[in-house]
Amino acid sequence: MPLNASIGTLKGVGPKRVALYEKLGIRTLWDLLCHYPRGYEDWSAPRLISDAEAGVPCCIRGWVVNTPSEYRVRKGMTLYRFRVTDGYRSMQVTLFNNPYAAAKIRRNEEILLYGTVVSDGKRAEMTSPQIGSVAAAKIRPLYPLTEGLTNRMIEQNVADALAVAAKVGLPECLPTESVVRELLCDRLTALNSIHFPTRPWRKPSGGWCMRNCLCYSWGCCALKGATAAKAARSSPPTAPRSLLPICPSR
Repeated sequence: MPLNASIGTLKGVGPKRVALYEKLGIRTLWDLLCHYPRGYEDWSAPRLISDAEAGVPCCIRGWVVNTPSEYRVRKGMTLYRFRVTDGYRSMQVTLFNNPYAAAKIRRNEEILLYGTVVSDGKRAEMTSPQIGSVAAAKIRPLYPLTEGLTNRMIEQNVADALAVAAKVGLPECLPTESVVRELLCDRLTALNSIHFPTRPWRKPSGGWCMRNCLCYSWGCCALKGATAAKAARSSPPTAPRSLLPICPSR
């Protein structure tokens, strides 16, 4: 499967999702790989409830104390509440109109919750958090979305597209000497790192290498295009010239 294949060739991507992707300008697998995250959520280092900063979203790892209780506030508004403990302190978790998520909560189950902890010193509460398994303890990408297309959908589709890129190969567009001189990683490593980083970007050893690789690649492509355009203006008309494609053709 080439990277210029339709986004619809990925598993789980039907005509409806293809139409949603087209709203974002995504038509091929390469378009999807170039749909970079707008930010990240750090689920890789869960905190204790008592260590959560006021007003700052964070990840909490804990055990479910009781199954959710249902409270009908009014027509169209139902709350689901349960408690979670980290072994030192407990907090109340409230879900709004989300019976599907509430039904998946099991007593004594270990889970991850991502959201903002509100505490008055005695009681702590998290409202409408994202809930995941312990296996989700990683840095999660946040993508530009459109209605009907969730972040989890894009995350899974990007992972599948990266698997295709690893299988078919991703040719380099930079000279080998430039890669060595600038200490850049290869393009596939760069794409894997920008979509699924293994460490926060503030550490220079991981994110900087990846970002520099992509910026250097774009700069080289822009310079090649500008040089070719200048040469075309100063020479007699000839057959159309083809520039180095950013998207691999295989």
